[in-house]
Amino acid sequence: LSDSIMVMSIDTQNKTIKLISIMRDSVVDVDGKITKINAAYSKGGPQLAIKTINQNFGLDITDYATVNFGGMAKLIDIVGGVEVDVTKGEINDKYYGINAAIGEQCQVLGIMDKYNSLLVKTPGKQILNGVQAVAWARIRHQPTATGERDDYGRTARQRHVLNELFKRAANMSLLKYPTFIKAMLPHVETSLSYNEIIKLAPVIKGGSLEGTRIPYDN
Repeated sequence: LSDSIMVMSIDTQNKTIKLISIMRDSVVDVDGKITKINAAYSKGGPQLAIKTINQNFGLDITDYATVNFGGMAKLIDIVGGVEVDVTKGEINDKYYGINAAIGEQCQVLGIMDKYNSLLVKTPGKQILNGVQAVAWARIRHQPTATGERDDYGRTARQRHVLNELFKRAANMSLLKYPTFIKAMLPHVETSLSYNEIIKLAPVIKGGSLEGTRIPYDN
């Protein structure tokens, strides 16, 4: 089941990127069956996920990028980590907090020997590495630093991590983009070619990123 579903709209003329989270528990038509939208990827991969989003939301998406937890951690490490405001609740929740999620990831990735060194022990703004940031982005049982709860908080965390990745990439020299993209591609499955991605570099370098989610409040 896909943990995160986002629609990215890239306006090359105005150099803006818009990121819209689709709540993973949204009940929609998935290939003729009414169920949660996060089932689409597990049932039919990116093709069914795209078809489901297009049919239910009136879109015409043709391209995709998908990444697993391990790959996402690698991407974050490539840019040197991301800044996150970690709350006391996110640390103290021993069952569903950041350190519990770090432990789960260490187990799946086969790096339990690194578990103790990866634990987040103090709240506040700090740079998280890949494993830590992915763990933080999965939290939904604690409110964020700005008070967003449940899956609303989780999608806000996920957009924050991508926004931080965007800022890191935007601050790079354009000359570093080819090396950056080549380092990134082994950790991502995408329908986009290297040349198609490299053409987006000027949008990232001089652009802005906005984020929201559906459904909206109220």
